[in-house]
Amino acid sequence: MASTEFQPRVVGSPVQSTSAQPEPLKAAATSQAIDSSLPARVQSSAPPLAAALELKPPNAVPWMTGIREKATPSVPKELRGPVGADPRLLTTSEGDSIRYSETLANGVTKKVHVAVNDTGKPIALAALYLGDTKDGRPATASTRSKSNPDDVAREALLMQHIGWKDISIVEVAEDVHDGLKVKAFMSMELMDGDLDPAHGNIWQSGMPPNEPETAGARLCFILKSVAESLQTLHETKVEFSTRRGPITSEGVFHGDMKPDNLFFRHSRIDGEPPVCRIGDLGLAGPVGSRSWSSGTNNYCSPEQHDGKAMTGKSDVFGLVSTMLEIIVPGTTIMNADYEQLTGQDLLERIGETLKKAVDSGALDAKTAAGFQQLFNAMVSEDPQGRPTAGQVAQKADELLAGRDCKWKGIPSPHQPILDRLATAE
Repeated sequence: MASTEFQPRVVGSPVQSTSAQPEPLKAAATSQAIDSSLPARVQSSAPPLAAALELKPPNAVPWMTGIREKATPSVPKELRGPVGADPRLLTTSEGDSIRYSETLANGVTKKVHVAVNDTGKPIALAALYLGDTKDGRPATASTRSKSNPDDVAREALLMQHIGWKDISIVEVAEDVHDGLKVKAFMSMELMDGDLDPAHGNIWQSGMPPNEPETAGARLCFILKSVAESLQTLHETKVEFSTRRGPITSEGVFHGDMKPDNLFFRHSRIDGEPPVCRIGDLGLAGPVGSRSWSSGTNNYCSPEQHDGKAMTGKSDVFGLVSTMLEIIVPGTTIMNADYEQLTGQDLLERIGETLKKAVDSGALDAKTAAGFQQLFNAMVSEDPQGRPTAGQVAQKADELLAGRDCKWKGIPSPHQPILDRLATAE
């Protein structure tokens, strides 16, 4: 459905926030270390952690030692997953267990599986690698560094802090998992999938066809949810280990914004909104640090590309490329021509992409106009000229006000796997 109402503009104006700026961080939500080797101190103006991780979340596996991994005995062939892996079992010293099978994602430091815990609750289970192959040869430097217990504990705390449920860590004796030594397993909320268009546009599930206004409302919801989580992260004080000793950051940047680091889960009930979360905080770093994170080139801010100090507004920049790729799959405004790219080029690419979305009927003109004004400000070359993540969330909320996303209850795409795991005794 073509539209002549939306005309791309290449001059952006910063978002004006009518709300007061966040107060300086005061209240400390200080947790006792889960283990003496895993310091976990966090403070933020956001709601405090549920006593960090020293309290057991309902139906989650607590931190324990003396855990052994074993293959589940007598698993019928029909229960085996398509990747050829039998359902397997983690058994704790206290008798709790987790069954896991299918591989959801492969990363440098994690392999994520569909799993069920001892109560039968669906979770995602990430194997955290030590960084050595089973024959003792080192893997990559980044694998070794990200398996550091401090990094694991901090990432778990940050994930819980920005809304993830069922976060828990299960420590294992040095064991072998798919050819690499495993330091620990992290359990977390099981999502339907990520927002990478190459993996399917799951945010469109249940959406009536040929309704660009509904698509616009849903995209506003996604932008608002992501920006709110980013603002919480940007306001969080947390301890990082450095070569010069521990430092407490004045905030945390994500450092790797992109569609496949945004995770989505539909409600199973008609009319209830979905959940959208930011994941993969392994590259998160302290605000003001330089070259802490390499990120992903197509989404990096100028300061991240140039190895300069990064802030929360570096994530705000990356959120533009992220949203545009979700809106028009295959689109990126940051290509290999980055070195020759000007601010004017960026504004033109934003306008062209949004116009393409409107002309194809993928987005309504009103949302496109609101997004362009906002996105233009978010890609300011000077970070000070960009809105905060909180201001982005506020603007997205204004664009969403009074609109119907028409959310439908969508069954879990993992249900066949979960059914197999439930019957694998």
